[in-house]
Amino acid sequence: MTGNANNQLMSANWKIPNKLSSNKSEINVLSSLSDCDMAIQINNSLGFAYYIRGQIKQMLRYEDYCIDLLAAKEFGMIVDEELLGNCRK
Repeated sequence: MTGNANNQLMSANWKIPNKLSSNKSEINVLSSLSDCDMAIQINNSLGFAYYIRGQIKQMLRYEDYCIDLLAAKEFGMIVDEELLGNCRK
């Protein structure tokens, strides 16, 4: 059974320094990214997983973060236009 996260605006407050300074912080972030990957493998139409993965990738400065944010929007998530700012350039 899954919850209905569609149309829910969610802004994550990542309390991580600009530069990942400790191995523990880096492991936690990468673990979260891995969890999103697994959720998408299990259900590839889970917009919330794409949304969170896109935010994590953006924070880590991965170039492909726009793909995830746009997929989240396509699956009905409300994605803040500020997050998509560099995706249309």
